[in-house]
Amino acid sequence: MDIRTDWQESDLLTVENMNRIAGNLATLSGSTSGAIGKTWTVDSYLTAEDWDTITGTADRLAAMWGVAIIGVSTVDGSIIAEQVRYIEQVCEEVNRKQLIMMNNKKYQRHAGTGYTGSGYHLR
Repeated sequence: MDIRTDWQESDLLTVENMNRIAGNLATLSGSTSGAIGKTWTVDSYLTAEDWDTITGTADRLAAMWGVAIIGVSTVDGSIIAEQVRYIEQVCEEVNRKQLIMMNNKKYQRHAGTGYTGSGYHLR
Protein backbone atom coordinates (compact mmCIF):
# COMPACT_ATOMS: atom_id res chain seq x y z
CA MET A 1 0.00 0.00 0.00
CA ASP A 2 1.39 3.37 -1.04
CA ILE A 3 0.69 5.96 1.65
CA ARG A 4 1.96 9.52 1.98
CA THR A 5 1.45 11.41 5.25
CA ASP A 6 3.67 14.46 4.79
CA TRP A 7 1.17 16.70 2.97
CA GLN A 8 1.86 20.43 3.13
CA GLU A 9 -0.22 23.45 2.11
CA SER A 10 2.06 24.03 -0.88
CA ASP A 11 1.53 20.50 -2.31
CA LEU A 12 -0.54 19.75 -5.39
CA LEU A 13 -3.22 17.04 -5.30
CA THR A 14 -2.65 15.30 -8.64
CA VAL A 15 -4.52 12.64 -10.61
CA GLU A 16 -1.92 10.10 -9.50
CA ASN A 17 -2.53 11.05 -5.86
CA MET A 18 -6.31 10.77 -6.27
CA ASN A 19 -6.00 7.31 -7.85
CA ARG A 20 -3.63 6.18 -5.10
CA ILE A 21 -5.84 7.52 -2.29
CA ALA A 22 -9.03 6.10 -3.82
CA GLY A 23 -7.29 2.76 -4.39
CA ASN A 24 -6.07 2.62 -0.78
CA LEU A 25 -9.57 3.39 0.50
CA ALA A 26 -11.10 0.78 -1.82
CA THR A 27 -8.62 -1.86 -0.65
CA LEU A 28 -9.18 -1.11 3.03
CA SER A 29 -12.95 -0.70 2.89
CA GLY A 30 -13.74 -3.37 0.31
CA SER A 31 -15.89 -0.83 -1.54
CA THR A 32 -15.56 0.45 -5.09
CA SER A 33 -18.67 2.65 -5.19
CA GLY A 34 -18.70 6.22 -6.42
CA ALA A 35 -15.46 8.18 -6.17
CA ILE A 36 -13.69 5.24 -4.50
CA GLY A 37 -14.01 3.07 -7.62
CA LYS A 38 -13.41 5.88 -10.08
CA THR A 39 -10.29 6.03 -12.22
CA TRP A 40 -9.22 9.65 -12.16
CA THR A 41 -7.83 11.23 -15.34
CA VAL A 42 -6.56 14.71 -16.17
CA ASP A 43 -10.04 15.42 -17.57
CA SER A 44 -11.83 14.34 -14.37
CA TYR A 45 -13.64 16.90 -12.29
CA LEU A 46 -13.59 16.44 -8.51
CA THR A 47 -17.07 17.27 -7.26
CA ALA A 48 -18.15 17.99 -3.69
CA GLU A 49 -20.03 14.67 -3.76
CA ASP A 50 -16.84 12.82 -4.79
CA TRP A 51 -14.86 14.46 -1.99
CA ASP A 52 -17.64 13.69 0.52
CA THR A 53 -17.49 10.03 -0.53
CA ILE A 54 -13.72 9.95 -0.05
CA THR A 55 -13.72 11.70 3.33
CA GLY A 56 -16.79 9.77 4.46
CA THR A 57 -15.08 6.47 3.67
CA ALA A 58 -12.03 7.55 5.67
CA ASP A 59 -14.29 8.60 8.57
CA ARG A 60 -16.10 5.23 8.55
CA LEU A 61 -12.82 3.31 8.43
CA ALA A 62 -11.46 5.37 11.34
CA ALA A 63 -14.58 4.69 13.42
CA MET A 64 -14.70 0.98 12.53
CA TRP A 65 -11.03 0.34 13.32
CA GLY A 66 -10.73 2.64 16.35
CA VAL A 67 -8.31 5.08 14.75
CA ALA A 68 -7.86 8.02 17.10
CA ILE A 69 -7.25 10.73 14.52
CA ILE A 70 -9.66 13.64 14.31
CA GLY A 71 -10.82 14.62 10.84
CA VAL A 72 -11.03 18.18 9.58
CA SER A 73 -13.71 19.88 7.52
CA THR A 74 -13.93 23.31 5.98
CA VAL A 75 -16.91 25.65 5.94
CA ASP A 76 -16.57 26.46 2.25
CA GLY A 77 -15.95 22.86 1.13
CA SER A 78 -12.42 23.53 -0.06
CA ILE A 79 -9.80 20.79 0.08
CA ILE A 80 -6.90 21.50 2.42
CA ALA A 81 -3.66 19.64 3.10
CA GLU A 82 -4.80 18.72 6.61
CA GLN A 83 -7.78 16.78 5.19
CA VAL A 84 -5.61 14.86 2.74
CA ARG A 85 -3.09 14.15 5.52
CA TYR A 86 -5.96 12.85 7.70
CA ILE A 87 -7.18 10.48 4.98
CA GLU A 88 -3.66 9.15 4.44
CA GLN A 89 -3.08 8.72 8.19
CA VAL A 90 -6.35 6.79 8.52
CA CYS A 91 -5.25 4.51 5.66
CA GLU A 92 -1.88 3.99 7.32
CA GLU A 93 -3.38 3.11 10.73
CA VAL A 94 -6.14 0.85 9.36
CA ASN A 95 -3.61 -0.96 7.17
CA ARG A 96 -1.34 -1.45 10.18
CA LYS A 97 -4.21 -2.82 12.29
CA GLN A 98 -5.34 -5.14 9.50
CA LEU A 99 -1.81 -6.53 9.13
CA ILE A 100 -1.57 -7.16 12.89
CA MET A 101 -4.95 -8.91 12.85
CA MET A 102 -3.95 -11.09 9.88
CA ASN A 103 -0.66 -12.04 11.55
CA ASN A 104 -2.39 -12.88 14.82
CA LYS A 105 -4.87 -15.08 12.95
CA LYS A 106 -2.02 -16.76 11.09
CA TYR A 107 -0.05 -17.59 14.24
CA GLN A 108 -2.84 -18.39 16.69
CA ARG A 109 -2.86 -21.63 18.67
CA HIS A 110 -5.88 -23.20 20.27
CA ALA A 111 -6.01 -25.87 22.96
CA GLY A 112 -9.55 -26.96 23.64
CA THR A 113 -11.68 -23.91 24.22
CA GLY A 114 -8.94 -21.62 25.59
CA TYR A 115 -6.55 -19.42 23.69
CA THR A 116 -2.87 -20.22 24.25
CA GLY A 117 -1.31 -18.11 21.54
CA SER A 118 2.34 -17.32 21.37
CA GLY A 119 1.63 -13.60 21.65
CA TYR A 120 0.65 -10.76 19.37
CA HIS A 121 2.73 -9.82 16.38
CA LEU A 122 3.28 -6.07 16.48
CA ARG A 123 4.89 -3.85 13.88
